Amino acid sequence: NTKACQAVSEEETGLCCYVFYEPGECGGLKVDKPCLVTVSKDKLMVCDPTQELDSVRLTLDGREFVAHVGGKRGARVDFNI
Repeated sequence: NTKACQAVSEEETGLCCYVFYEPGECGGLKVDKPCLVTVSKDKLMVCDPTQELDSVRLTLDGREFVAHVGGKRGARVDFNI
């Protein structure tokens, strides 16, 4: 954990949750804007709690995703991984 990113994982289920306060990288996950991210064994879930962003670009294990979060009112955007 750093001042840029706080993360927690649950070993048994493989669930990892991240709070990015600024663009950066943590635990193999890279984001281009502040956001909340949850990674499970088969899903990548992202949301913008500020409700101010149009999109967030993420990279996980070399795969790039663009989450169109604009107008979602804080709701998450899911990707199958």
